[in-house]
Amino acid sequence: MKTRLLLLLFPLLGLLAGYLLRKIAAEEAEQGKKYFLFTRQILLFIIMILLVRTTSLSLPILGVFLAGIFCAYVIRLRYLYLGMLAVAAFTMTPEWTLLFLSLMILYGLPFGTQLITKKPCAVLGKYIVLYLLPLLLLLTPFATSSLFPVFVAGTLFLRE
Repeated sequence: MKTRLLLLLFPLLGLLAGYLLRKIAAEEAEQGKKYFLFTRQILLFIIMILLVRTTSLSLPILGVFLAGIFCAYVIRLRYLYLGMLAVAAFTMTPEWTLLFLSLMILYGLPFGTQLITKKPCAVLGKYIVLYLLPLLLLLTPFATSSLFPVFVAGTLFLRE
């Protein structure tokens, strides 16, 4: 159990590695901006498809998915929803947990390369806190609900 909880921290390594990559190769990161954005969108689409793979289409499922889209439209904090994805992945089998966490590490690389700021520690700290905040959901029964991954998929649907 403790090992699986520690695994939830690994997606943050992708964000940090992406930021370091930006520092090392700033010129190349600027030239590849559209490719990094495309990579992030593809990864989110793959994650979203995998999240809803097991649910059959019904009115409650569609409603929860639309609620996720609305929530993401109102609150545009991508790493908050990635933290929710980590919680959803934690409630799945270990194989699916590793798959989702690996995809989140891959998402963090291009995301981190796009962080352009004069206060990098503050911005990285903000994303880390936003990622860790949803881990409190593990204390609630909502995290183990079969509708939770569908809600998370809806939050990832929103374009950046």
